[in-house]
Amino acid sequence: MNNDTAPQSEHRSRWPMIIICIVAIGSLGGSYLYFFLVQSGSMNFGTVNNGAFVAPAINADELGLTHGGEAFVTDGKWWLWTVEVGGCDTNCEAAIDRGRASHVLLNREASRVRRAVIAESVTEGLDTQDAIWLTGPVAGVLKDGAYLVDPNGNLVFYYSFDQVGKPLLDDLKRLLKVSQIG
Repeated sequence: MNNDTAPQSEHRSRWPMIIICIVAIGSLGGSYLYFFLVQSGSMNFGTVNNGAFVAPAINADELGLTHGGEAFVTDGKWWLWTVEVGGCDTNCEAAIDRGRASHVLLNREASRVRRAVIAESVTEGLDTQDAIWLTGPVAGVLKDGAYLVDPNGNLVFYYSFDQVGKPLLDDLKRLLKVSQIG
């Protein structure tokens, strides 16, 4: 009788170990599969932003921008930059107007954000109202569009001219809500 029970109890004691190994190997394999699918670009999870991340990372200090002959500093504020590498056309002017409207729609958070128009030279006759002019050699580094810049001077998101408006406003509100700086 002892001989008959020994193989059954030995057989039963292997099943928990087999199940644990299957679960461990399955979860490890699944995590590798998920990682490589996300890296390959065939799956996009976890992002809620509308703008494109600025890559490689650029800091405003690296651009050599000036305002009125003096070096630009972020002064601890968030910035909305409208960049025009060439001349400002109707798309650029519309983006400046939508950027102004987005700034107004921030309501009580508007004081945390400043606006600027960046060009290699100041465009005469362009009405930027409360935005300041920044000049510098941005061709080849920045492209036409809008950028969100954090209080530390890091360019965070890029938006094409047609994305300036609600997509930009949604991202800016979300950033201001979670940010402890600026």
